[in-house]
Amino acid sequence: MAENELQALVRGMNHARGISQSMLNKLNALPGFDAKKVFTVGDTRLNTVYWLTGHIAWAENNLVLRATGGPNPELPWLKLFGLGKPAEEAEQNGPAWEEVLAGFARVHELVLAHLATLDVEVLGQPVPTGFVWRGESDVRMSLRHQVVHESMHTGHLGWLCKLYGVKLI
Repeated sequence: MAENELQALVRGMNHARGISQSMLNKLNALPGFDAKKVFTVGDTRLNTVYWLTGHIAWAENNLVLRATGGPNPELPWLKLFGLGKPAEEAEQNGPAWEEVLAGFARVHELVLAHLATLDVEVLGQPVPTGFVWRGESDVRMSLRHQVVHESMHTGHLGWLCKLYGVKLI
């Protein structure tokens, strides 16, 4: 049986997550790893591994679960990692790193289970959150954006791996 568009989007989400998770595993294996360590380039403060991980979980919740009427992951701290939120606020007031990692996994597990219950026709429905990207506001756009969004931040994790001295290839 051929893969439908929804299944292809899920495969893309899993592929992006696999790369993100691989980098996080390597970072976590470092002796004394500090996910909140701040690196700067010139005068620019880079996002921490801690903030990026929480932000990817926040985005997946919004772009997939909320956009498709999925279950609430019951992680009140996700709001600390939303678009435009200062990283310092999350780093000072957010949960422990282990809880962020567990929430990162929890959201993705809920996404996979929920999307498996949907029919491909859901892709043409409007996003109930009102999210619009490049003039599009349907579920298809939101799921595509999730793949691109996580992949973009996976690139950021890759730069951070280099700064921590983690060899990726």
